[in-house]
Formats: sequence, C-alpha cells, structure tokens
Amino acid sequence: MEYFAIRADVDELMDLVTKYYQRLYAMGLTQKIQRSHYMYFGQNGKTSRIQSAGDEGERHDVSVNDYNSLIRHVITLVTANRRSFKARAVNTDYQSQVQSVLLY
Repeated sequence: MEYFAIRADVDELMDLVTKYYQRLYAMGLTQKIQRSHYMYFGQNGKTSRIQSAGDEGERHDVSVNDYNSLIRHVITLVTANRRSFKARAVNTDYQSQVQSVLLY
C-alpha cells in the first residue's frame, strides 16, 4: 500500500481531502473535534477562570482546564519509551537464578 500523499496529481489529493471532511461531517464528528479543540485550548470561556461567587461576591470560584492536562498525559503515555523489566531472582540458590534467566 502506497502512502496517499506521494501521488503526483494535486486534484486527486484535493478530492481525497474533500471526501475526508465530508465523511467527518456526515458522521457528526466535526462538532466534536471543534468542541475538543476549544476545551483543550480553553477557548470555550468556561475553563481556567476565576469568578466571584456568593451572595455578596465574598467567595471566588476557580475553574481549571483539566481536559488539557488529561490529553497531555495520554499523549505522554502513548508516545513514551516502553518500560523494560528484567527478571531478577530474589533467592540466591542456583535453581532460582536459572529460572530468572529463562523467564527473561
């Protein structure tokens, strides 16, 4: 299978891009993507703000953009190097040492 962007025909590439966006719109994903973008960057007006609360404004409520933090953590977990574990025998006898080497 060939990478789609290697194709030389610009019209064919533009047609693929147009079909992609039409499929997103048909499935109702464009609004989800836009809402996710706004939540990530705090552009919806509800994230990361301080507002007065209480009957006389004696209290302040703080909203924190948790969505941005969660997405960054997921990206870090997915793209980070894999942890490598080594089997190590707790016992010092020969049989335990051999088994830990075989399980590795």
